[in-house]
Amino acid sequence: MPAGTAAGHAEAALKAAARKKGFTGRRAARYVYGAMNNEGLMHGNQVTKKGMKRYAANRRRPKPGY
Repeated sequence: MPAGTAAGHAEAALKAAARKKGFTGRRAARYVYGAMNNEGLMHGNQVTKKGMKRYAANRRRPKPGY
């Protein structure tokens, strides 16, 4: 994913989470891209417009209590 896109940010965050959990290689890739598919950011290996819109909307939303 391009680094400046919403999918790129999500991918980087998921890769960091995979490293923190101790996943490497194919297990880490399965974790990252499976999570992106589950969130609707991707369909197979294609980024979806609907997923990008949903991710952007959720990302800009302020956290409760702030």
